[in-house]
This record gives sequence, structure tokens and C-alpha cells, in this order.
Amino acid sequence: MDLHSEIAYMEWNRQTAFMSNEDFQNVLCMCMEVLKELQPKALLGNDQYFSKPIPPELQEWTVKQLNPHLEKSGIKKMAFTSSRDFIGDLSIQQSVEEIQKNTPRKQLSVRYFENLEEAKKWVSV
Repeated sequence: MDLHSEIAYMEWNRQTAFMSNEDFQNVLCMCMEVLKELQPKALLGNDQYFSKPIPPELQEWTVKQLNPHLEKSGIKKMAFTSSRDFIGDLSIQQSVEEIQKNTPRKQLSVRYFENLEEAKKWVSV
């Protein structure tokens, strides 16, 4: 996390293609702990190498686990870079859409970007 700008930064690597659902859940649990501790104002996800298909039941788990943490964290913006992998990109977008549908907070802005610099610029404003 960039403490100066209060932006939490998460980057997925190419190994996501080989992650089990349990590994994915463990990574998200660690992220939730960081969000809880640091209370950032924004989240920047560099997803260009994310390639794990997220099945519906894992998307549902993600929503149930992440929504309470997002509400408590005070995050106002989430920016994501598009994955180079079609299935990975679709999985992330579907998960984020479910998070948005199931959160009572309307002040959460989410955008997707083709490159990291554009995402950084938007999330920093």
C-alpha cells in the first residue's frame, strides 16, 4: 500500500492459472486483513496476468467475504487493469459486478482500464 496516497495495490501474477480455489480464497483472506488494518481509500488491482477461471460458487464466496470488509474499510474507488486472458478478465468482471450488486453502498466507484498508468491516474484523483 502506498501510505502517502492511501491506495492499496494488488498485483496478480501468471501463476494464477495454476491456483486452486483454496489458494485463491487464502490470497483474498490475506488481502482482507490488509484492508482491515490499513484502511485505504482506494484499491488498485493490476489484473493483467490474472488467468484463473472463477466458478460461480467461488464468486459467491468472494462477495460474501469481501463485501463486509469493503463496507468497513471506507474504500471509495476500485480500479482494475484488464486481464490479457479472456476468461480471467471475465471472471474478475463478474465477481466485481456481484460485489457491486450486493453492496448497499452506492458511493463505490469501479472502473476498468487497459493499462496500469491510466488506472493509477484515475484512482489517485
